[in-house]
Amino acid sequence: MENINGKVFLSIHHENAQELLYNAIFHFTQENDIITASFYSKSICYGELVGLVNKTGILHVILNLFCTDSTFYSGTCDFQLKRMEDVSILYGNITLSSENQLHQKIILQEITPS
Repeated sequence: MENINGKVFLSIHHENAQELLYNAIFHFTQENDIITASFYSKSICYGELVGLVNKTGILHVILNLFCTDSTFYSGTCDFQLKRMEDVSILYGNITLSSENQLHQKIILQEITPS
């Protein structure tokens, strides 16, 4: 996986999107294979994730987020990075737990210049 330190990504809407994370902005930092990010959106007051890139280039993360309606979610996601023209795209399968478990896909598109 290419280094995403200092990059900013936006979760984009797609058919199977997790609406809670729609239009969330992620600010990434990376040191070696350890990646962290803070994120927020219209419905998320604050979110954070921490993850590790494995030998095959898959980023495994755990995440927590606190929403504007005072709900809290915790979950996991596995991301794969793909390069599309001049931007990076992170594709993932996310599982969030609260009172119920939510299983969805998530797509993050780089919005910082490369």
